Amino acid sequence: MNQSSRTLGPLKFKRRKHPTQQLPYVGIEFHVPKYGHCLWDVPLTGDYTGGWKTGQALALIALKHVKATSAEPVGHLGSVASSWLDRARGASHEEFETLRAQVLGFMSAIEAAVIGGLVHAGYDTEAWDVKALLKEANQGLAYRDPEEWRR
Repeated sequence: MNQSSRTLGPLKFKRRKHPTQQLPYVGIEFHVPKYGHCLWDVPLTGDYTGGWKTGQALALIALKHVKATSAEPVGHLGSVASSWLDRARGASHEEFETLRAQVLGFMSAIEAAVIGGLVHAGYDTEAWDVKALLKEANQGLAYRDPEEWRR
C-alpha cells in the first residue's frame, strides 16, 4: 500500500516486550513488508531537509539501542538498511527523495559514531591491507551461491 494513502501520525515508542519492537521506527504502521515487521517504518514525508533531520535523530536512537543490546548482536543496522531497500522499491519519486535524505542523515550520525568508536577502541586502520581487502571484495563479486540455494 502506498504510504500516502494512510493517515500519518508522529513516530512514538511502543509498548512491546521485545526491545527492538519498542523502537519508533520499527513496525507496520506506515509500511507493511511481505514478511514480519519493517525496520524502517517511517513516513516518507518532510522533504529533503526534514528527512535528513529525521534520519539523524533516529540514528542516535538506533545507536543507543545497539549499545544497550550489544550482548546479543543481531545485525540491527543491517536490517534497517535492508528495510530501506524494501521501502525504495515502492516509493514515488518524492517519497524516494525523502527516503534518500533519511538514509543520508542516518548514516552521517552513524559515521561520526564509527569514527569515535574506531579511535576509542584503538583500531589500527593504517595496518589494514587495503589491497587484500579489495581482493576479498572482488572475490565476493565473483561468487555464485550453489544452485540449490538459489531456488
